Amino acid sequence: MTSNLNVPRNKRSDFSQPLGKLIAGKREDTIQEVEVFFKSLVKKKPNINFYLVGDIVTIDFLSNPFLKKFIKLCIIDEKTKRKYIHVDDGNYFEEIIEFRCPAGSIPRGSWALLRKITHSEKRTLLRIIEGEEDLLVLPLVLEMPLEKNVENYAFYGQPPITDSEKPIPEGIVMVKVNKTIQNAVKNFINMMKAELLFFKNRVKRYIKSKGCNTSSGISDELNHIIVEILDKAIARTKASNRKTVKARDL
Repeated sequence: MTSNLNVPRNKRSDFSQPLGKLIAGKREDTIQEVEVFFKSLVKKKPNINFYLVGDIVTIDFLSNPFLKKFIKLCIIDEKTKRKYIHVDDGNYFEEIIEFRCPAGSIPRGSWALLRKITHSEKRTLLRIIEGEEDLLVLPLVLEMPLEKNVENYAFYGQPPITDSEKPIPEGIVMVKVNKTIQNAVKNFINMMKAELLFFKNRVKRYIKSKGCNTSSGISDELNHIIVEILDKAIARTKASNRKTVKARDL
């Protein structure tokens, strides 16, 4: 991926939907349900890998002796509900990598990094030292290799969503990674690839003329703002039974 990706403001509710199976309930209940499921599955499919995104899910899996042995990668930012949380790895990981991931975005460097990690044999802890880890589940799922005799699962915590048409309870999301899931993730990635509606070089030139430099993420954010303004103007136009967007609609 050659550029950073950001969640469009008008699509944020889509990105809050569970990517896989939601195991609803409190922490102590959901982790037990996961354990029961895999104790049965491992008898048939012994080659299983876990990829965890989030501090709470990481803590719960590391604390469970049975589930812990399947962990290949944990991605954490050492925050939960904006408060610091300590993750005790107990020297489980063979490699610890630090990375920056601005909130609400997928940095372009994450693809190559996650490709390297998922193709490595090392147990890895990816610590986000600036930003949030949430959206990294998307490139993680896409970069996971699909192997005939290996089953890969991604897990992340689902916070309760109460302000949508269909409320979502808290729990753990379990994603069995296969071609169908990867295609679904590609649809989310395509939502984030908004076509630029302005000339990037002219924006940089204008900012420079005012004595400032331009950061790498400003083009994507500015584009999202323009798209949001235009979408609202289009909605006003349609509400007035018109087909021509006028200045007053802005």
